[in-house]
This record gives sequence, structure tokens and C-alpha cells, in this order.
Amino acid sequence: MFASILLLSSVLLLSANGEIPTKWPEQFSIKFVSNITLATGTGIPISGTMYYDWTKQSQRVEHGAGAVECVHFYNSNLPCTIFFTPTGLYRILEKPLPPNEKECCLDMPSIKASPPDWAVKTNATFNGTITEVYSKLRANEFSFPKLAGPKGCHIYDEVDNNAGTPLVFTFPAHEGRQDYHFDPTSLAVGTQDPSLFLLPDGCENNLCKPSL
Repeated sequence: MFASILLLSSVLLLSANGEIPTKWPEQFSIKFVSNITLATGTGIPISGTMYYDWTKQSQRVEHGAGAVECVHFYNSNLPCTIFFTPTGLYRILEKPLPPNEKECCLDMPSIKASPPDWAVKTNATFNGTITEVYSKLRANEFSFPKLAGPKGCHIYDEVDNNAGTPLVFTFPAHEGRQDYHFDPTSLAVGTQDPSLFLLPDGCENNLCKPSL
């Protein structure tokens, strides 16, 4: 999902209850690593990249080989790519394909790209300014009790005093190994290559599993 961090023009807002998350820019890219255990901040990092373009209401997330996203959900030890589109969440796997898995298909029609102000609108709880365990950077931390339902709570950290640059987004499972640990220095705000968000021919509306 970026040009320079300095191009991020969103303004950190304040509410009566304290800080609230910064609105994302409409177009950006950023690198991240996963496979880091949340409690200890340790693990063998697996590289990934996220591309975001709200003018197309689309988001692309590339996961490296061995990422929980690819292994746990799609039974693949190879890299995989996730597309959040106006018609739902698609995923692309690399060959050789796992048994009974399609190369590209619509996995979850109800899951779509979130708008730039998703964190502002999701009733975030400000947990305070912390030293994030993996990056060791100071960060404003927010939790979203209603976003994950009974499975747990998502957490979002943004770099303190740095125009709200994303730092961490957590998932309430897999000991934190599914979490995105963003590299703030890789943030590039600006127009994204439109081809990044194009699905391969024959993929659109091709369901991964037969509907019940």
C-alpha cells in the first residue's frame, strides 16, 4: 500500500475519551512481516506486502511462503495472494496446488475492503501509548472488541508522533503468527498500479467451495 511517510496527510484526531485512530490515505502500499508470536515478539519473519486503493474499493495482500494465511486456510506452503474487492474476498494460490483447491476463486463474498476510516468508525478503545514488542517503537494502541465477535479482539497499533503510520494489526488466533507487523519506512502513499488489483481471467465470481 506507498511514496514517503511525509506524504501522509491524514490528521490525528482527538475525542473526548482520548486518541482515536488515524484515517488511512486513499491509496498506499506498505511491507509487513508475519509469523511473529505476539506475546514475545519472536519468530522467523515471513515477508508480505499490502496494497490499498480505495478509489477502486480494493486491497491486495501478498503473503510469503509458510504464512499462516496460506497454510492454515488454504493448505498451501507456497506464497498466496488475497484480494479484497467490491464483490468479496478472493485468493490466489501458486502451483502445484494443494488437493481440492482452486488456483483463484471467491472465498468469502461478504468480506470486502474496508474504507480509509474503518478504524475510526469501529468504536476503537484507546489502550494508551506503548512500546510495541516486536519493532520496539512507541505506538498508540487501539482495540476493537466488537470487530472480532466471540473469537477475541483485534488490536491496531500506529506509530506515535508519525502521522498515524500503521505499525501492527492483530488477529485473535494462532498466537499472533497471523498478525501484520508493518515496516513504517516502507510506507508509500500515492497512486497504485491498477494492474495490481486485476483478477486473473475466469476468477471473478468463481466460488472456492460450492454454495450450500
